[in-house]
Amino acid sequence: MNDFDIREALLTELTEKYKDDSRARVFNEFSLRHGLNRIDLIVLNEDLHGFEIKSDKDSLERLFDQMRVYNSIFDKVTLVIGWRHYETAMKIIPEWWGVQLACSTSEESVEIYEFREPTKNPNIDAFSLATLLWKSEAIEMMEQYGLARDLSGKNRKDIYRELIKGVNLDSLKQGVVEVLRSRKYWKVDELHVSDDDLCLL
Repeated sequence: MNDFDIREALLTELTEKYKDDSRARVFNEFSLRHGLNRIDLIVLNEDLHGFEIKSDKDSLERLFDQMRVYNSIFDKVTLVIGWRHYETAMKIIPEWWGVQLACSTSEESVEIYEFREPTKNPNIDAFSLATLLWKSEAIEMMEQYGLARDLSGKNRKDIYRELIKGVNLDSLKQGVVEVLRSRKYWKVDELHVSDDDLCLL
């Protein structure tokens, strides 16, 4: 049972769960911080719910850095793991993270069991949340709130800073969710790492 096996089972489960919810979206391999990070799956509904997979063949080495990023953005996070990592992972992750256990069956399929439901993230960071927007989307949101003044020459990071000055966290989250839900196409990530990108968080 590897990452691919668990991902397929989880994607099938989430797609089935939300098939009758017209506002829900399920995304595979979701890009964060403009391609600097990714999370395995997200469910976009009223909340942003991220799912990170760690199969028995994976290492937990990257989990600490992933936690820092995920904790700054998502309303809820669920870790989907095999038994090998269970005890170690439970000592590492925050109490508000959900936990699901992925198990192989005798039919060589994967069953996923919910061990702990996620609760709401108490510490979302407004700037980190804003980085889910493309620069043009952030400017459009600023225009909606009458904030788009003297933006010529400002880089992406400056735009995000101006946005979060004028929009409270609840309104920002609602706006980000609506933007992601209504996107007609998705850019292919071009991992062009600049000083601005490295300082996003």
